Amino acid sequence: MNKFPIVKNASCNAAVQAVDQSTTPYAWPSGRLQIFDASTTMLTWLPFSVPAFLPAVDGTSLSNFIADATAFVDGTASRFLVVNRDQTPCWGGSIVQNPYVGDMHLNQVSISQDQTVSITLARYIVPA
Repeated sequence: MNKFPIVKNASCNAAVQAVDQSTTPYAWPSGRLQIFDASTTMLTWLPFSVPAFLPAVDGTSLSNFIADATAFVDGTASRFLVVNRDQTPCWGGSIVQNPYVGDMHLNQVSISQDQTVSITLARYIVPA
């Protein structure tokens, strides 16, 4: 089955808009990109802008600015989770250093405590 741009964009926009949602008055001011090691240790989290993503074009939405963060602990980044303002998971995946595999590519997966972690671009893609 092939998806045409109208459906790809609607699907993409629905997913990325979930990052900005909140149902409680005590919500975070924005969604977050959380980075974990292979177990359950969170190495750091980075706040998204509001809105977190731009409108989709041909099924791809690019993130707005993602603020830098400081690592809490030493570790090897191996997975990520995008959560909304209520801490509800929206999507997640693997982190790798090789840009041709995995769901997220980092230039360096070995992270040291107090190191600044930067994400220059995130995107959500709905395949054809």
